[in-house]
Amino acid sequence: MLKMYAKFIADFFGKKKQLNKLKEELNELIVECDRMLDTNTDKLDYSFLEEVADVSNMIEQLKYLYNDREIDDRVLQIRKEKNERTLERIEELEGDSY
Repeated sequence: MLKMYAKFIADFFGKKKQLNKLKEELNELIVECDRMLDTNTDKLDYSFLEEVADVSNMIEQLKYLYNDREIDDRVLQIRKEKNERTLERIEELEGDSY
């Protein structure tokens, strides 16, 4: 059902508008992150989750608009590579502390 919504909305607005909308939603998520840092809370409240949902929806629409059937696999591979690099940095940092 969500994919059907994403396709309809994405087709209606198109790539350019949805890329701009993604920027808007990312900015709103940044504001929520700042608010959470300022209030020093561990609770993921509705406002924060709403912005995460908005960004997720926009990403889903753009994946459809760019018609890349392999995008999930490609993104998963890049995520894996980035996690491995971060783990290497953590190992280096731990080595520096001894």
